[in-house]
Amino acid sequence: MKKTTTTIISVLLVPADRSYPMTMVNLRKGDYALTDMYKHMECDYVQTVPVPRKGIVLWVDEEGTLKRDPKINVRASILAGQQIMGNAILSGQDSLYGVDNLKMDDLIEFLNKVELSAHEMIKLHPSLNQ
Repeated sequence: MKKTTTTIISVLLVPADRSYPMTMVNLRKGDYALTDMYKHMECDYVQTVPVPRKGIVLWVDEEGTLKRDPKINVRASILAGQQIMGNAILSGQDSLYGVDNLKMDDLIEFLNKVELSAHEMIKLHPSLNQ
């Protein structure tokens, strides 16, 4: 009997609600990755949004604007350069499955950029502080 193994990868969950911190979560790589994303992002459909850094993928709630009480994800919006609604996941990119571990250098760069930019954005537009 052939034993199958499941590879676990770490990605960054970026909640739309800024009172919740960004946290590393685990996904099963391959066929289960989307199922795990749906659970962590609390959604039914995801899509990728391009980001300026090669090798990083931003996964967003495809139906984020259709939610009963849609929330702007300021941190994800800054990274994407466009308005993102709902929770998001930042991952590395793998050509086979489309999702892979984040590299620590990429993660540190992202966190620094997003936190600084989010604070500035909230100062300019206090209504975004959800």
